[in-house]
Parts: sequence; C-alpha cells; structure tokens
Amino acid sequence: MAIDSFGTPYSEAMHLVERYRLIDYEEGRQAAARSERENRAIRADSFTGNGVALDADYKGKALQVEFTVEDKNFFTMPWSAITTYWRGSGDWVERICSENVTEYYPGQLIGMPRANPPDF
Repeated sequence: MAIDSFGTPYSEAMHLVERYRLIDYEEGRQAAARSERENRAIRADSFTGNGVALDADYKGKALQVEFTVEDKNFFTMPWSAITTYWRGSGDWVERICSENVTEYYPGQLIGMPRANPPDF
C-alpha cells in the first residue's frame, strides 16, 4: 500500500499526528524562504498543485500543517514535514477521483477506472 502519489508505503501500524495552525504573513514568508533554500525555488506568482495561481497581493495569514509519521513496519524512525498553504487567486479546480466519474475530460462521461483483470 502507498499513502501518496510518490508511493510512500504504510501499514496498519502507521501513526500520524497532524498539527494545523494559522501563521502571520512574515512567519509564512520565512517558511517559504527556508523551503526555497532546502527544496526548490518557489516564486510568489507560482501555481499551486491544483492549477491555481497564488495571490501575490495577499498579506494575511497562511495555514501551516506539520505532520509526523511513524510506522515500525516500514520506517526505522519517525519522520516529519511542514507545508504552508497560501490564498489562491482563483477558484480551486475539482480533481477527478473514483467517485467523480464526470468531467475528467470536459463534456465526456467516463466510467470508474477498473483493472482488467483485477490486480488483487
């Protein structure tokens, strides 16, 4: 089993702790600068993973999520990550999932994805 699109494994032994908090603009900018140094360049006018541009004029609070994952069956030690969400400049686009079988391709009705033969 994988917990995300990167294929990170997990088992029934997984323990996940999530902490959500609103942070001030300046703390959010510092978090973005730290992320840029450690991960990759993120521009203020960049797009979110959902095709929505960030609102470059917004100077309010951001939502920060810190999570810690433990799973003795797959990881030798707990691991943590932090992500910060900023206000988008437009509406978020609905994404397709198994329960939403329409509009994956505009105007076309598609069925639920199925493996033939089943993969389990």
